[in-house]
Amino acid sequence: LVGICAFENWPGRLHNPNDWPAAREFNLFIEPSYHRFIGFMHNFRDPSDVFPGGVPLLDMDFSDYVQVRKQGKAKTFDMVYYAGHSIAGKPQTTKWSSGIKGHDLALEVIRTLLEVDPHFRVAIVNDVNDVFDLDHPRVHKLGFLPYRTFLDLVESAHVLLVPSTLDASPRVITEALCLDTWVMVNADISGGWKYVNEQTGAFFDQTNFL
Repeated sequence: LVGICAFENWPGRLHNPNDWPAAREFNLFIEPSYHRFIGFMHNFRDPSDVFPGGVPLLDMDFSDYVQVRKQGKAKTFDMVYYAGHSIAGKPQTTKWSSGIKGHDLALEVIRTLLEVDPHFRVAIVNDVNDVFDLDHPRVHKLGFLPYRTFLDLVESAHVLLVPSTLDASPRVITEALCLDTWVMVNADISGGWKYVNEQTGAFFDQTNFL
């Protein structure tokens, strides 16, 4: 077996209060079981904080592998934000997405940009459109989109907003870079940080996003 980071900050200890109980059992599974794996593909800045010494490690994760082609879409939005997966009538799924995808920080960023820039246009993709209390003519709230349609939307934006923290390494970051869309990534993200540099985008937090 080879372990690979693909869920929140696993195999680091899971601390998301909105996880379902079965997910928290991952903590019980992994800690006594490193010997079951021949190694781990990980995305941690400092893997020594997570793995015991002697475990073979490789800096690699799912987001390293995307196959996306540009379609030549014009840049019509300043920003696009994927708000995660929620299910109507199941508020626990909205809470989970909110914690993973950084809804509160995203709302602060978007509201501020709408105030300071009279031409700012943003598209928000979420399965449940009433998650965000944003009724504004320059905010386009979209429901679930087919994958290629979503990629076309990302290509049509100048910047992808990624306010996530516990995300293992959102593939949408590398998909956006393949589509010549810059990425604006939470400085505290668990994985996906390695793609951010002066040529691809910038890190941000609550104090410096403007």
